[in-house]
Amino acid sequence: MANELRHAVIGLPRSGKTTYLAALWHLVTADEVDVGLVCRSMRGDMAYLTEIAERWRRCLPMERTRSLTSAYVELELTDKGTDFDLCFPDVAGESFHEQLMTRQLDAEHANWLQHPGGTLLFLSAEVGPDGQRLSELDGLLDDDKETEGTVGGRAELEAETQISATDAEAQWTPKMMTEQSKLVELLQISRHLDDLGLRRRLVIIISAWDIIRGEGISPNDWLKRERPLLWQFIQASAEELQTQIFGVSAQGGHVEDEDKRAELLDFAAPSERIYCFDGVVEDHDLTRPLRWLNQPLTSEAVG
Repeated sequence: MANELRHAVIGLPRSGKTTYLAALWHLVTADEVDVGLVCRSMRGDMAYLTEIAERWRRCLPMERTRSLTSAYVELELTDKGTDFDLCFPDVAGESFHEQLMTRQLDAEHANWLQHPGGTLLFLSAEVGPDGQRLSELDGLLDDDKETEGTVGGRAELEAETQISATDAEAQWTPKMMTEQSKLVELLQISRHLDDLGLRRRLVIIISAWDIIRGEGISPNDWLKRERPLLWQFIQASAEELQTQIFGVSAQGGHVEDEDKRAELLDFAAPSERIYCFDGVVEDHDLTRPLRWLNQPLTSEAVG
């Protein structure tokens, strides 16, 4: 369809994209609650979707193995008569690091900018501004807690966040950028390529919202406090880029904590574990960010 919306996903590794996709796929296919979404078709690795949805239902950590880093998923969805596509071009997110190095988007991603739609940008409340996962700080002091090939593994952390001596001796590289600097750069590249002005809606999803849910802070205020550069960018871009910020916990808690995992498994329906908060309304509807992207452009304020 010529007017079909195409929403793209942006996010660095460990930003919550995979968990969100797993929960969304469960909601669309399990017929557990009426989310109003119908999946017309999908392109990509169905086995991968089935695997991550099953891990989500069982409250298991999302594994990060090399065999999954190039997973490509595109869902063709319908919501109350509105057709839209949702593209996860690289679920694990390593391709975005490559795009920063080359300052070019891959062809698949760039092609989406030629169609009307919006962008979902993911970042995690569990990852500090420097890109280090907060729950790993204690783990670095205890070798017995190390794991390999999964979220939280020390080997993965060192590979993704440490700057080697060779890098330090050479000139500056994008590896030295903070998380929010990388996200701002990716948004700027996308806006530069959007010469038709088709993509003017942005949803920022702060994943792992359960970590800060008890603070009584809005997603907008959290972003302003914890990621001031990114927050300032969307404020300065308000006329060209309409933005809404959601705090989302797609799983409901930290599943690597056995007590918390047991608590989450006690829910009668897995969808009840979900939290979605826009600063005013908190519910279990993981599809609200998508519905906001589907709305026509307005003169509303950012945030």
